[in-house]
Amino acid sequence: MEWCYLGYDDTFRVLINGNVVFQTSVDTLCGSGGLIPTGPIDDTPIGENDVAATYKTGWRTATIDLTPYAGHDVTLRFEVQDKGDTIYDTAILIDNIVIGY
Repeated sequence: MEWCYLGYDDTFRVLINGNVVFQTSVDTLCGSGGLIPTGPIDDTPIGENDVAATYKTGWRTATIDLTPYAGHDVTLRFEVQDKGDTIYDTAILIDNIVIGY
């Protein structure tokens, strides 16, 4: 949390045919209270007197309307950008993608 709003705004985006259809970033999550303190790498809960080294969001969901792309080939791309530092990496876990009509 000590790095919020200081230029280290790592970003996650979903693009369809090069157009951004979903985006969130560290600063957005800082402002919404969406970051949960956790242990350094192994997700060990932090103790009362410990300082969080990393944060996570918990599972989040998003729904994207693909109606405008019906009947067309599309390229779906997921991007994560690490901005402003080389010390802390941002990782994204994507699960349970459903494409239906």
